[in-house]
Amino acid sequence: MIISTQYNFIFVHIPKTAGMSVTDAFQKYGRPQGRSLLRSFSRRLPFRESPAKAHFRYHDPASTFVRKLGPEVFERFLSFSVVRNPFDHAVSHYEYMKQFRIKDIAEKVGQLSFEEYLDYRRQPPRGKDTIFARLPNQSHYLTDGAGTLLVKRLARFERLEADLSAIAEELALPEFRLRHINKTKSKSEKKPYQDYYTPQTEAIVREIYKPDFALLGYDDSL
Repeated sequence: MIISTQYNFIFVHIPKTAGMSVTDAFQKYGRPQGRSLLRSFSRRLPFRESPAKAHFRYHDPASTFVRKLGPEVFERFLSFSVVRNPFDHAVSHYEYMKQFRIKDIAEKVGQLSFEEYLDYRRQPPRGKDTIFARLPNQSHYLTDGAGTLLVKRLARFERLEADLSAIAEELALPEFRLRHINKTKSKSEKKPYQDYYTPQTEAIVREIYKPDFALLGYDDSL
């Protein structure tokens, strides 16, 4: 999540969509990330706050921004996010969860096959599980309760530099530069994501990411 009151943009950070690279490139234009117990508490309260004061978490969905800022204020910003081919996204998340910060979850996923991991994602959270571990589809972060897209610009992971450079130009950001920062270390660069799939896992990904295929324009064939 990045919100800039100077350059008037909001970045909605979907997990495993080059968020580290985007944060590295855009954070310097954003509002300071100051956090206090009061601000952390106030984010849970049902009243609106100004963009300069409202506190948001790293992966808050666009609907949270709309709720906290109000739809009129949210619309004044150029909101954007990065999306990714769902088949590739599922593999990236699987590999990342093997090194997740919560050790018990990382060890659990590390013992699961890709198909078992996809089944795990379809189960409701319990114990030490978080929403990040049971990750919803990407559309969860971009839409309201009716499935309407809230974000104005979508950059594709597959053409990241070109799409983000266009957004930076639209925002008139000075000295914009995108660096590739990959936090996931366990995924072999020599193994394409297609190699993870069987007919069974393809079907599960189509089920989990059904709204993404419909909303984001990705082909649901591998």
